[in-house]
Amino acid sequence: MKGPLVPVEESKAIAVRVDRLLADLGRPKPPISLAQVRAVQKLDVRYYSVGNPDFMDRLAHKMRIAGKVITEPWRLVEAVKQMDLKALLLPDAKRILIDDDLHDIKKRWAEAHEITHDLLDWHKDFMYGDAEVTLLPSCEAMIEAEANLGAGLILFPGYYINDYLSGKDPLMSLAMNLANDSGNSISSAGWRIAEHSGRPTFFMICEPGSLREASVKHLAVSTPFEQRFGHIQAPQLFTIVKANARHARGGPLGAFTYALRDVEGRQHEFVFDVFSNGHSILTMGYTKV
Repeated sequence: MKGPLVPVEESKAIAVRVDRLLADLGRPKPPISLAQVRAVQKLDVRYYSVGNPDFMDRLAHKMRIAGKVITEPWRLVEAVKQMDLKALLLPDAKRILIDDDLHDIKKRWAEAHEITHDLLDWHKDFMYGDAEVTLLPSCEAMIEAEANLGAGLILFPGYYINDYLSGKDPLMSLAMNLANDSGNSISSAGWRIAEHSGRPTFFMICEPGSLREASVKHLAVSTPFEQRFGHIQAPQLFTIVKANARHARGGPLGAFTYALRDVEGRQHEFVFDVFSNGHSILTMGYTKV
């Protein structure tokens, strides 16, 4: 579902941190080498499987997940499963752990997300903090939103994406081209486009890849969308997609226009561009200029 928007000041602070990090590498163009980014941060990466008891036993020694000390392997496996963790950061060891079952291209987002946790020093309070303060749902959601923002800035740097998106409508074809050129997933490219857009824009991910069975998993929105259409929730957008898109297992599911009312009750024509990759239904929505 839709996570919280990172406040402007925090967004600027994260952008400055990421820009400094990439400046140390000469501001490279995508595809960004995450191995080089990790080297600057002195991080290494390992891959885990909950089905490997020996590895989980070594990992569980005095480990913390979301501020809670984990000392027994079976509790670690339980925590990973319950929290649906696909990656995590071990700050003391300067190590990122990633679920080996993730598709390779999704591992890039997971790795960039954990690099951001390490990059932002105020996240250390979350990693080691007490449950009463740092683990409030609202706090955890904001921490994850900040890490997602940082991941997008690492994989799709501002100095690159400004020119890449200039003068172009945020269509699904643009997301696919950006994904191909940057070596990242279509979902992460669509997320970054929506997040970066200067007009009301949203990017919605639904799973599985059938409209009859799918439900909304994630909704990314631009700041203008949140300001003017923040009252519109993901289920409402998905209902519109189900009623107007072509029902098929894969490929383009159609583009159509639909009027949405802003907070003042005025109608605005949105373009809905829908695509299925067989696993997810991806929708880019934006106002006509």
